[in-house]
Amino acid sequence: MYFYHRYFGRREDRLLMSYIRKTTGAYPRQPDVYRLAFRHSSLVANPRFSAGECNERLEYLGDGVLNAIVASYLFQKYPLKDEGFLTEMRSKIVSRNSLNEIGSKLGIDHWIEYNHKSGGFRRNMSGNALEAFIGAMYLDMGWKRTQEFVVKRIVADLNVDTLEEQNLNFKSQVLELVQKQIHKPVSYEVVREKDERGVRYFTIACVIGNEAYGYGSDVRKKVAEQKASEVAFNRLKEEGWVTEIPKKQA
Repeated sequence: MYFYHRYFGRREDRLLMSYIRKTTGAYPRQPDVYRLAFRHSSLVANPRFSAGECNERLEYLGDGVLNAIVASYLFQKYPLKDEGFLTEMRSKIVSRNSLNEIGSKLGIDHWIEYNHKSGGFRRNMSGNALEAFIGAMYLDMGWKRTQEFVVKRIVADLNVDTLEEQNLNFKSQVLELVQKQIHKPVSYEVVREKDERGVRYFTIACVIGNEAYGYGSDVRKKVAEQKASEVAFNRLKEEGWVTEIPKKQA
């Protein structure tokens, strides 16, 4: 059994279970997996926790489940669209900004456990915890209930029809920002290629100067570059370089 964080007493446990039931529409059968979903890796340095007692593994699982559900949803919604369109739409729906906003709307921020001395709360914690929460739901409640949650609370919240008309080009935004303010070269490097059941996935780093500012993975290099650029853009925003959100282009 996982150790309780010092803020989780009996009352907090009951409140957490009530929150999960209200948010998902079902009572959790494995409470511990949800506590784990909200435990940030910054707590691993605490001797009470081990590397397996943070939400990174659940985040990985949730990311895969989320992408599969969104891919299935789009496949059925757009029967005449090609693979490129579907991939781009999926990227928009599961973008870090979107997940951060939805995680905050769902009240996930309140439950995230993190080390307050390691830099404080960061915006990406919301989206990461949301993915971990989806992973926990999948383990606890199965595919059908998780699919219903994702479609109702994530996809529907984003208004896919409106999203179709938007293009958030993080790659061009990063390039423009760095050229104007930071004055360092921007490049993209393939750091990993992995075959999964005959499908090749690329992991690409967005490098500013000599430092990797973000990583993104996808079956298409261009999409992976956009994902890496989004992570880099969010980091630049945290560092105070960005004062506006990326422009929406038709």
